[in-house]
Amino acid sequence: MSTTVYQLGMDQTLTIGSSTVTTVRGVTISRTADEIDVTCRGAGGYHRSQPGLRSIEMTFQLQEVATSDATIAALKTAYESTTLTNQLIAATAGGVSGNWIITKLDKSEDLSEAVLWDVTLKLYELTTESTNTTP
Repeated sequence: MSTTVYQLGMDQTLTIGSSTVTTVRGVTISRTADEIDVTCRGAGGYHRSQPGLRSIEMTFQLQEVATSDATIAALKTAYESTTLTNQLIAATAGGVSGNWIITKLDKSEDLSEAVLWDVTLKLYELTTESTNTTP
């Protein structure tokens, strides 16, 4: 009898720069492609589509720690920068490594919750992509 071993979210890692982020609560990697309409008269009355340009987006929540948080400081610096070189964040999660642009950096200070940062990164340059995400 074979045993199936499932990958658990708690075993996955998020790396920003050369540091593994330990205050992350969840990471979502979204892969999308533009939809190109290639419908023609010979399509039998149905729309035809094919994939166009692809994009990858990473969203996650960071829990702010009471002491100085180098990860949040680096993200804020990159977000506030006006030059592309300083805006790029090297990150790896879910088997996707590359340089990313920060498109969202929201801070939530709910009364009964830890202080959280909602972060959205969009892929600028893909370095590597692996289907094996075992830590």
